[in-house]
Amino acid sequence: MMRLLVALVLMAVIGPSMACRCKPQPLADYFEAADQVWLGRVTAADNRADHRKLTIEPLRGNFKATTLHKLSPLALFTASSTATCGIAPEIGATYVLFPHMRDGKLWVDSCDGSRLLLPTQDSSDAAAGRFIDVPSRHVVQQLNGLGGAWALRRLQTASAPNHGNAKPLLGLLDLKTLVHGGSVDLVAAPHSGARRVARFEDWNALEHQEIGYEVPAAVVLGRRDGWSLLQLNDGRQGWISPEQSGTWFPYPELVMKRLNYLNSAWSGWVWPSAGAGLPMRHQPGARALDRGEYPVRIHELTRIGGEPWLRIDVLQHGECEGPRPAVKLSGWVPAYGATSTGPGHTAWFYSRGC
Repeated sequence: MMRLLVALVLMAVIGPSMACRCKPQPLADYFEAADQVWLGRVTAADNRADHRKLTIEPLRGNFKATTLHKLSPLALFTASSTATCGIAPEIGATYVLFPHMRDGKLWVDSCDGSRLLLPTQDSSDAAAGRFIDVPSRHVVQQLNGLGGAWALRRLQTASAPNHGNAKPLLGLLDLKTLVHGGSVDLVAAPHSGARRVARFEDWNALEHQEIGYEVPAAVVLGRRDGWSLLQLNDGRQGWISPEQSGTWFPYPELVMKRLNYLNSAWSGWVWPSAGAGLPMRHQPGARALDRGEYPVRIHELTRIGGEPWLRIDVLQHGECEGPRPAVKLSGWVPAYGATSTGPGHTAWFYSRGC
């Protein structure tokens, strides 16, 4: 009885104006406002004087990440009281979380959309996981759709002109002049008589990849009327004339049906159709993450709105690492992805085989 009286007195003193009140928002609004979005299980809660530290076991990757990360435990912080919008965690339960960065830490609260999604078996909450526009059973599905759309918007941003000199790889070019021991001139514009930028006689001066076993080819960043834009290792760029060029290998046709992998430019999303449908988030294995390469088979190329898409199978392990690998996920991925410096190609191949 005494505890009840104390509680009633405190409620009278604090008053309703001190309670945490938030206007409910659609799921998409919470998603857009968050710095990260996670689905995770609370494994521990450390109560401090003025806040609470939550340890989260992620059940899905960050829905707002441009690259894949190993699913290691998360440390999230929240206010110590629900009156100040803190999360009162249920150990073992699953939450959908919309953290925001503050002072170098990720914080969550009951106003940012973070909430219980799946209670433990020992408890029940009829309102768990509900949003004003999405029932709990459709939350993960909606997060997949929002995350895929966000990844595509990031790709469009990376392709914007404000990235200046950053250009994606368009393909590889054989340089017949170098093959026969000559020199190559790079000029400032794709026409005869343009100012010379550099002259080189060795592949080591140039950004290049192997087109086959120990067969180098120049990385091409632009094409115009048979001229190709190349980049030197010191960052300078210049055009090479058609007369000095050899065979042109355009990306992404170049990577079709080889010993393939996706790299860190891949967002991790796979679509059921090229540019359409509800995407799924790939959950990476530690082996792929250690080398930043995700083994795949590439079956088909198509273009949607001028943008190339690849039909792939994501594999359990590499083709060279034992028995025929199982397929983890199948669908379509953009041939280009977003990197910290601009767009980048997502797919490549092992030129030397196994």
